[in-house]
Amino acid sequence: MPIADTALVSDTDGNLPVERHLTISDTRGCGGLTLQIQAAAFTPASTQIIPADIRVVTSTNDQLNETVIGNVEYISGFAGDQTITAPRSVASTTFSDSTLFTNAPFDTVDNTLTGAINLLDGDLTAPAGRTGQMHVSTSFYLLVPKLTLPDRYYTTLTYTLSDNTIGVCP
Repeated sequence: MPIADTALVSDTDGNLPVERHLTISDTRGCGGLTLQIQAAAFTPASTQIIPADIRVVTSTNDQLNETVIGNVEYISGFAGDQTITAPRSVASTTFSDSTLFTNAPFDTVDNTLTGAINLLDGDLTAPAGRTGQMHVSTSFYLLVPKLTLPDRYYTTLTYTLSDNTIGVCP
């Protein structure tokens, strides 16, 4: 049982491994998108760990070497609008440093998983669109509160990819 709050991180320093890659393939050629993530309540229910204790950042410091615009990687062959933003993005490669997840600009609750948060924002007005693959990688932080009983704790991370189109695509 920890006698002090304990910060755990998912990754070591350097480029993020392929296990952290998120790649979206958009073949519609019209319309925008949003990618969100959210954590469910931990089980067992008696745990002191809550979704607010999980934080996430995105990065393009990974194993790919593609074109980076607005903190999003566009895979070779991508065509169309490249204005997608990654609002939880970091330029750092010090993923083992817990302050990367908790200090400015993330010193508020904007990267905690208590509710759905955007990993990628890519709204578009029809008939503008995209065709191809776009990519970011994720890294996670978990705060285990002091005096948390030793056990196996579980949560489910849900990713939601949704249409974010202004107007109607043909």
